[in-house]
Amino acid sequence: MQTNEFTPPADPSTPEQAPRIKIFGLGGAGIKVMELLSASEFAGAGRVAIATEAASLAVTTASEKLLLETRELRGLGTGGDPERGRVLAEEQTDQLRALCQDAEMIFIVTALGGGAGTGISPVLARIARDSGALVLAFVITPFKCEGSLRNQMAMEGLERLRNKCDGLICLPNECLSKMLTSQTSVLVAFEMGNRLLADAIRGIWRLLIRKGLIEITFADLASVLRNQHAHCMFAVAEASGPNRADLAVSRLFEHPMLPGGDALSRSETVLVSLTAGPDLSMAELSTISSQITSRCPAARVVVGAAVGSDFGDCLGVTIIASCPADGEGEQIQIERITRPIQQAVEPVIRMVEPTQPIPLEAPATRSSSEPGTAKPGSRTKKSHSQLQQGQLPLQIVSKGGFGEPTIHRGEDLDIPTYIRRGVSLN
Repeated sequence: MQTNEFTPPADPSTPEQAPRIKIFGLGGAGIKVMELLSASEFAGAGRVAIATEAASLAVTTASEKLLLETRELRGLGTGGDPERGRVLAEEQTDQLRALCQDAEMIFIVTALGGGAGTGISPVLARIARDSGALVLAFVITPFKCEGSLRNQMAMEGLERLRNKCDGLICLPNECLSKMLTSQTSVLVAFEMGNRLLADAIRGIWRLLIRKGLIEITFADLASVLRNQHAHCMFAVAEASGPNRADLAVSRLFEHPMLPGGDALSRSETVLVSLTAGPDLSMAELSTISSQITSRCPAARVVVGAAVGSDFGDCLGVTIIASCPADGEGEQIQIERITRPIQQAVEPVIRMVEPTQPIPLEAPATRSSSEPGTAKPGSRTKKSHSQLQQGQLPLQIVSKGGFGEPTIHRGEDLDIPTYIRRGVSLN
């Protein structure tokens, strides 16, 4: 009796099966992250670098480059102003639309808090979605030590970008603090964040192009993200050895982008992708699935598995969780950043605000019963046609230690000119 031996599917999918994907690196930081993705590993994906400074484009290996520049900027970039970046992108909408053509999925990679990434990314996301692509943004937000202004701009840009793209994966650099030591240099800290974001892109790329035993297709991802404006959490972990399933889940929940796994309780949809060799067992699949599902009992969980001989003894777990686009977490952070700024400004506002309205005419020329007269404590608005020039109730101040007026050609120069000459300021 002949038995049919099971043959695992081929590892990578053919180019025809893979979705047409373009990766956009925006600004210096976005281009650096994109450069961590080797062209051979991402074969078939278009790579586009967009910057406001020619120096950032000079070091990239992207096949397509776009310099957003105007004569007014004179090669100096946006100067950290997101509004300048937005205006530049709006002025070159046609070029951005041409770059998005024929792409089924677009990855936008950038750092928020500066002028280029923060200003350009929402415009690009809008154009890409209008072109019919599924838009997924991968962004980094600043360390707290980079200042409240930069953090505030990043949080505001994060909300604008999320409202324009289908899904957003955000890596707050501040969450790396637990992984840093007192000896960690600034260069290493920023490089660590860049590599983690590159891993997120790499994980989703593999999920989409690798033909799995239990497949998660581009259609699955699109059904989770399209038109949802969701905030996505992402983590990837690997382990080997006899207890690799438990160890992989433990490492997964220790990932900086998924601290403790508690954030999964807010998720609406969770995609779980396993990659392993032919020795992947049903017990391991069940262990990983049950441990993740227990953290998100209300979510819709989709599990996929890819088996290939090139994985050897390694078991990899990739998780993508989408949360409601209510912006609650980001709004709290915005309030924490802006509250000290508002508290510092308020005393200045109170100092310049008059305690009582200034009468429009001298008190002797207008009675309190006439229309338009301002009552004490009143803030009634008046049209411009009702306004009349009046004399301010200025107090006479001391002329100094000598008490003598400054007389020139018979005029007291201590009296304002418009009063001496009877000039109306209307």
